[in-house]
Amino acid sequence: PGGYGEPPAAPALPGAAPAGRAPAGLPPAQAGFGPAPYAEPMSAIPASGGPFGYPGYGVPAEPPRRRGGMIVLSIVAAVLLLAAGSLGALYVTKNSELDKTEHRLTAQVTDRESTISSREAEIEQLKKDLQTSKDELAQTKQTLTGTQNNAEEIKRQKGVIVKCLNLLGEASQLADRGQTSQARAKFAEAQPVCDEADRYLVP
Repeated sequence: PGGYGEPPAAPALPGAAPAGRAPAGLPPAQAGFGPAPYAEPMSAIPASGGPFGYPGYGVPAEPPRRRGGMIVLSIVAAVLLLAAGSLGALYVTKNSELDKTEHRLTAQVTDRESTISSREAEIEQLKKDLQTSKDELAQTKQTLTGTQNNAEEIKRQKGVIVKCLNLLGEASQLADRGQTSQARAKFAEAQPVCDEADRYLVP
């Protein structure tokens, strides 16, 4: 029997080791004898874990990073940057080409305007020269006409003088033959002709 105040010992089972004796092959601590091994007390896991785990527990897994989205954004930014650069270069090139085209067209228009102005001046000069030639031709025609008229007038005057002389000669011949009445008639016929001839003979 045990001491006072201790509960009675449980009856021993057949084949079991007697109380107070460790089974063979086991250390006293595992057989329930001797002091129990020291174990660190467990504490509750905090609601919000720190960056490091606690003794006896694994490191908490990091949340997945959004590296895929960052890569896509980087690619899109690079594409936009390249597109902007290409558009800028295209704009500069097209602007330069347009400036060159504008300068070339302006030069061509200026040359054509200069050529047109020069040709207009030449045309005006040709018109003046043509009008001068027409005036000179008209003057020449007038001169030729006057000369022709003068020649015809001189020819007529010569005819009047010749007629006067002929009539006077006939009248003289009639007078020499004694045909006095006929001679007087010839003199009368020659009188107006010879008067006109006198006007042409006076210088």
